[in-house]
Amino acid sequence: MCSSDLPYSPCPGGLDKKLKFCCPELTGELEQIDRLIEGDQIAAALEQTQRLAAKHPGKACLMATQTKLELATRKFNEAAITSRRFLEAFPDNPLALGHAAVTDAVAGNIQESAARFDKAREACGAEVSEEFIRIAATLVQAGAQRSEEHTSELQSPCNLVC
Repeated sequence: MCSSDLPYSPCPGGLDKKLKFCCPELTGELEQIDRLIEGDQIAAALEQTQRLAAKHPGKACLMATQTKLELATRKFNEAAITSRRFLEAFPDNPLALGHAAVTDAVAGNIQESAARFDKAREACGAEVSEEFIRIAATLVQAGAQRSEEHTSELQSPCNLVC
């Protein structure tokens, strides 16, 4: 997100709306989270996102951000739970489908991951966001690591945050 243009930025939850139209009450807090991420304070950004998500349940922007930050901090089980909630709340959202594909890949469920990614790609239509490209790169990384190191742990998929 670009802080100066934040209200006019796309919703980080993939809702195909400008932030000021889907989550206007969270603009200031999301700007704060963005600054924490830019300052490489990922754990603090995650804590802030979790506090906001408890206060504002069901917000796509918070569920998407929380999933990304949980993945970046290697909290894979938590990321899977948040991702599933995101997908249950927004089953046709390409970003929710993409995040579920990543958490499936991290769990070693490559076939399920590929199927979800295909659904996400179809849901994107002609317009593919930078976020979706990062998800695709993360899935390629996960697939390559699984094929090279069957038993080793997956590296942190920081491509989602960086």
